[in-house]
Amino acid sequence: GEAALFERVRPLFALMGKNIFHLGAVGAGQTAKLCQNLILVSTLSGVMESIALGRAVGVEPQRLLEVMDTCLAPTRVMDVLVKPKFDGRVPFDHSTDGLTMIGKDITLVRELAERVGITLPIGSHIQSLYRQAIDKGYGRQDLLGWYELIEKGIFDG
Repeated sequence: GEAALFERVRPLFALMGKNIFHLGAVGAGQTAKLCQNLILVSTLSGVMESIALGRAVGVEPQRLLEVMDTCLAPTRVMDVLVKPKFDGRVPFDHSTDGLTMIGKDITLVRELAERVGITLPIGSHIQSLYRQAIDKGYGRQDLLGWYELIEKGIFDG
C-alpha cells in the first residue's frame, strides 16, 4: 500500500514481528509470500526426491542430510524444516492439511504468473504433482512426508 500509511502502522507490525517490509502497491506482500512458497516447494521437492532416491539404495535420510549439510545443499529450508523432522525433534504430522494448503498456494502462484503473462515451468510441474497427490487422497500428508509418496509411486510423471 501507500508508503506513508505503511509508516503510520509500522509500530503495529512491530508488535507482530521483527522483519517488516514495504514492498509497494497493495498486493505486493501477497506476491512476496507466493514467491517465497514457490521457492519453498521447489526446494523441498528436490530434498524429498533426494531422500527417496537415497533410501532406495539404502542410505538413511539422517546420514544423507549430514552429507548435504557439507555441500551446496544447506539452506534455511534444510535447517528449519527438514533436519528437525528427520532427526526426530519435530514429528511428522499427517493430520493437518499440509499438501492441501501448499497446493492452494502453488495454484495461486500459477494464477498470478498467468495474470502477468509469464510461464513458470518448474512451478507448473510442481503444481501438477501436488494436484496428483491431493486428488489421490493425500491432502493431509505432512509436507515433509513427500518422499513417502515418491516411494509409494503415486506420481504419473
